[in-house]
Amino acid sequence: MTVFGFALKDQGKWDASIAAWRRAIEVDPKNANSHFGLALKLQSQLDEAIVYYREAIELDPQHASAHLNLGDALNEQKKLDEAIACYRKAIEINPKLAPAYNNLGNALGSKGM
Repeated sequence: MTVFGFALKDQGKWDASIAAWRRAIEVDPKNANSHFGLALKLQSQLDEAIVYYREAIELDPQHASAHLNLGDALNEQKKLDEAIACYRKAIEINPKLAPAYNNLGNALGSKGM
């Protein structure tokens, strides 16, 4: 299901992609990647995306990309302290995740740090 969700997204079929991700979660609610994939597709709906990023992290606390993207969503909502914590966690998990450093720097800059 997860590959199908990405394939539909690549074809520009956003609604079908979201439906595929939701179905994947129904089939296997403990699959962190399904929650993460759905959250990516819901990026324009930040509150809902945040719920799924948090679920992905709960299922797999070592999912660095979920921490990174949760930080991005929180940053968009101007929740800078929470975003900074997410970026730092992403870096702790995967020190080679370059976007986490960039986004951490931007969030710190927004706080005047």
